[in-house]
Amino acid sequence: MKQIRCGVIGLGWFGEHHVDALQQLPLVEVTAVCTRTESRLREIAAKYKVPKSFTSYKELLADKDIEAVIGLLKGCVDEWLVADIHEPRGASAAYLTVSETFPLEIRALAIAVFYAAGTALGGVAVAAHPYRFWSGIGEAALREAPSPAYETSNARTLRRGNVRARERAREARVGETGGSDSHFLDEAARAVTVFEGEGLSVDEVLQALGQGRTTAQGKDRGVPGTLRYVPKAVSEWMLRGMRRI
Repeated sequence: MKQIRCGVIGLGWFGEHHVDALQQLPLVEVTAVCTRTESRLREIAAKYKVPKSFTSYKELLADKDIEAVIGLLKGCVDEWLVADIHEPRGASAAYLTVSETFPLEIRALAIAVFYAAGTALGGVAVAAHPYRFWSGIGEAALREAPSPAYETSNARTLRRGNVRARERAREARVGETGGSDSHFLDEAARAVTVFEGEGLSVDEVLQALGQGRTTAQGKDRGVPGTLRYVPKAVSEWMLRGMRRI
């Protein structure tokens, strides 16, 4: 079966995790990587033997050999990286990370801009695992900037966090998504998004999500997952200078 040629934009600690995981998938070929830091770009391209490397995401998106793009952009308020994302071909995802050191009103504004950018590009922005301690948006920011959709079943989130997200999504009557959040390959497909119907096109999937006609199901993070996840999360938290995402 033909491999999908994929590009990864953003090579921080999370971006490298994605490159590593994608390289292990038989149907994916990581064709290109992109970051503005040239030393980091050379390091990752050499470590994972990626043939193409770019310091400009626009140049990566213009490469016709690339069929799918994953964008992991650390969106700082003073740069608004997400506001300048162009629509790539194929599947794509953009992640906005806003430091907790910013005031609530600034964080909420950044999140609202991200939501607007996703809508403008024909997508649906989703608040991922909104109630996870390490990396959720949190209740205060959600009140200031309600999401067009919520991830309500995340396999790396405790049950109470998923339940709170599900209650918020259903109260707001917006779409729900499920994700395994698999940082390890054996965790894949532990949570999924449920759509009604078969053979849906991308446009039909986005329409259903945007109209609140989706649900989610899967497993919550239990004791074994916590024992595996917490040491990893704590070590990465320390590497970030003890800052939440």
